[in-house]
Amino acid sequence: MKLNTNTLTTYSGAAQLPAYSRAAVTPGIAHIGVGAFHRAHQAVYVDDCLAHAPDWGIRGISLRRPDTRDALAPQHGLYTLGVRDGSGLSARVIGALMSVDMGAQNAVRLIADKETRLVTITVTEKAYADTAPGSLAAILVQGLAERRQAGHGPITVLSCDNLLDNGARTAAIVQQGALAHGDLATWIDHNVSFPSSMVDRITPATTNADRQEIAQRFHLDDAWPVVTEPFSQWVIEDNFATVRPPFEEAGVQMVPDVAPFETMKLRLLNGAHTALALLGPMLGHKYVADAVADGQLSRFVTAMAHHEVMPTVPLPRDQLMQYWQALMDRFANPALNHALSQIASDSSQKVPVRLLPALLENLSAQRPSGALVLVVAAYVAHLRDAGRRAQNLADPRAADLLAIAAQPVADMVGAMAGRGMPLELLQARPGLLADITTTAARIEADGAASVLRAFGAGAS
Repeated sequence: MKLNTNTLTTYSGAAQLPAYSRAAVTPGIAHIGVGAFHRAHQAVYVDDCLAHAPDWGIRGISLRRPDTRDALAPQHGLYTLGVRDGSGLSARVIGALMSVDMGAQNAVRLIADKETRLVTITVTEKAYADTAPGSLAAILVQGLAERRQAGHGPITVLSCDNLLDNGARTAAIVQQGALAHGDLATWIDHNVSFPSSMVDRITPATTNADRQEIAQRFHLDDAWPVVTEPFSQWVIEDNFATVRPPFEEAGVQMVPDVAPFETMKLRLLNGAHTALALLGPMLGHKYVADAVADGQLSRFVTAMAHHEVMPTVPLPRDQLMQYWQALMDRFANPALNHALSQIASDSSQKVPVRLLPALLENLSAQRPSGALVLVVAAYVAHLRDAGRRAQNLADPRAADLLAIAAQPVADMVGAMAGRGMPLELLQARPGLLADITTTAARIEADGAASVLRAFGAGAS
């Protein structure tokens, strides 16, 4: 059965259907960046709210590719959420997404629209550094300027990207852009809030096999389903400029301060993911589950988490240990096929926030940091290998990084610590850069497996 609003009335398969009438749903949220993660995460929480609060439907904007719009338009925004674990696949039809449009102009229009009371964002980390026309910053500033001119009142802008203090980061780029619009910055101070949030749900890219399985098992012809894990977490700073959805009823943690949760997630989950993504392929692994099934690599990331990362996270140790055990269970889920190459993409944006802050804190506190040094060195070796193989590097700094990858390893590490480069935070730490250089050279000469064995022997 082709998935759309009309066919839902006759559907008799095993997928769970929306627990509300879509005809009663009206828009309240504009979402910028409609990708797989948004559809597996925020849209699901909103879907859970709609039965009791139908005035929070989502109108989405895609800024880059039209594939999501083109796939979902004939389906009236409906799509299938598949949740996969070791016991199999369950399915649920999500109806929170009312429409998907393309481009900056449509994003500006929705921000200014009177019905929009909340703007949510998932555009990846690198978009926050772009101030060009059509960028996230330009869209938000223009949308808020037009909203002010139309007299449509307060609004909340909620970043859902993997950035520490993402609310303040969003506010900063908006306020900087607003300086060119007269007293718009003052209006923003009084009418717009930028709460921070922490989001977590592992969501691999959808495959044709996923589409086929959903069609065969649940009798739904869905052009663009999304398949994810059972675990989901959303922590939001309760700082809204106006009314908000009843998120807590959908399981969202509403807190006064998101920072400790952000640090936990970025340094434990995302940091471990980056470690696995950089070291796993060097050991012949393709997926996260394969990497953590490797006892040597699993022991390494666990030692890094326990001894080098947890001491830098301001939450109780027992809470961190429980979180880590849940992470390892999630990583080991063989049904997800979460590609290490997908996680390794854009590493120049990820290494500085996932690994370097903990490394520097340990150095200042004179705590162990050898595992974190090894992962940063693996990043250097990863880049050098890509350069030797003339591989495409999925990274916004690919040209710069590949240009220096052919240099002697010490020169390359020094260049990577230059202004605006991935290791910039370490530029005043020559001893640390020397340790990274030595370890990267050992990975090249002896292989990652040998270096990990030596690390394990030293740690024991």
